[in-house]
Amino acid sequence: MKKALHITLLSLILLGVLILFSFPGGTPAQAYEIRDLSWIQIPDLRSPDLFPIEETIQEIMIRMQNEVADTPKNPQCLLLRWSDYIRYFDPGMLSPPDRRPDDLIYLVTVNVTRRPWEAHTRSLGGLIYEEIAKEDPGWIEHFTTHQDIYIFDARTGETLGFGYTPYVMLLPKQD
Repeated sequence: MKKALHITLLSLILLGVLILFSFPGGTPAQAYEIRDLSWIQIPDLRSPDLFPIEETIQEIMIRMQNEVADTPKNPQCLLLRWSDYIRYFDPGMLSPPDRRPDDLIYLVTVNVTRRPWEAHTRSLGGLIYEEIAKEDPGWIEHFTTHQDIYIFDARTGETLGFGYTPYVMLLPKQD
């Protein structure tokens, strides 16, 4: 129960920070903006005891094809320490009590255009979104996201977080 609460809290924080970037008054993000983060130096942390993420990425791609009108493309995966994730990708994130700075995670991104009614949300249903869009067409582009983000525990494969971004991140390459 406690672990589920931490995962839920982490997911909500991640989603909240990502949504913050798309609200007026927050950090402005242009539609189709590309954030090139390929300059970041992440050490090779691979080891044989890590969760094999490749099948999970394929499952994500298949599920996304059924969820959105757009075709998901360019899946990227980065193995990094939790502390590096906070440092480079989400500086506003607070580390939950069950995460240590040296814990390994997979950061997976997939480029996909998600209209507001295609996003997973508990607050508004798709029909409400479509009604708002009829009243304010600019609203659609403002709340359209262009990349899905997943965070997995690299040892167990457990999903730690999921969110959307209004921009596209280019992750560093790991050899």
